[in-house]
Amino acid sequence: MRIKNKIFGYILFIVAVIGFFNLFDLVFSEFITKSGYQFSAAEDIALPALVAAIVGYLLFLRNKDKDKGGV
Repeated sequence: MRIKNKIFGYILFIVAVIGFFNLFDLVFSEFITKSGYQFSAAEDIALPALVAAIVGYLLFLRNKDKDKGGV
């Protein structure tokens, strides 16, 4: 399945990264360290959203034709 709208793909990527990050954090906290899951908006939403926004820009929104020109 190919997403034709770049903005929709970008937003979907950010939401998916936040969701998977929290899921993996929950699994790690509960089953690996057995310390209990504690939600923090800064660590569980803002940080993954920032990383996903930067990586998503490079993957979805950057003009790739312009970058192929070389030096």
